[in-house]
Amino acid sequence: MRNVTIFVLFIVVMLLSSCCKSNLIESYNFSDSDGLIVPYTGLESIKFIDDSNNTVSYGNGYRKIIQEEMDQCDGGCCDYYLVERYDLTYFESNFMESNLQVSITNNFNVNMGAPISPPTISFRWDYYEIGPYVTSTWFNSLPVVNMNKVAIDRGMFLDSLTLYNTMYYKIYTFKGETAYPERLYVDSLFYSESEGVVGMKFSNGNLWTIYK
Repeated sequence: MRNVTIFVLFIVVMLLSSCCKSNLIESYNFSDSDGLIVPYTGLESIKFIDDSNNTVSYGNGYRKIIQEEMDQCDGGCCDYYLVERYDLTYFESNFMESNLQVSITNNFNVNMGAPISPPTISFRWDYYEIGPYVTSTWFNSLPVVNMNKVAIDRGMFLDSLTLYNTMYYKIYTFKGETAYPERLYVDSLFYSESEGVVGMKFSNGNLWTIYK
């Protein structure tokens, strides 16, 4: 009798699972204006010059939209939202096998079925000096909506900034953090909506400035 009960339960479970069909609830995409604060296509070559007149180039890059299927499950059956989660721009360099990333993130909450805040822009700088372990610098973020006002309120905006004898205007300043403060990391990143990353100041005091 026990074996018959187990067999019946197995059949019921199989029938229920076969009835579950994953369906698209809704798609969420970035708006046309969200990505305009990033001037890169990903095909550029970005060159920096440091305090000792050494140059470091970043290229071999891309810019792409990364979609995610975000499941909403009910009783074992999962439907999903198709969300454009990241607008990612990536560049890499031979300098300590490092890379520079600019990311616009769609802050989607699957339980609410909607974004919980405007998309945000953030940055990351990785290198592999102690391979194969990556040392990352990540930075505070800003919303792409009312970015200028929020940056002013948070003390992250400069009307102008002089780097390598060049004046840059409307500069956003992002503070860097790392899990390994004893290693090299980016202390501050300077960003312009029209120019992109115009400078990076490192924990050892070295300043990289965009070089044209």
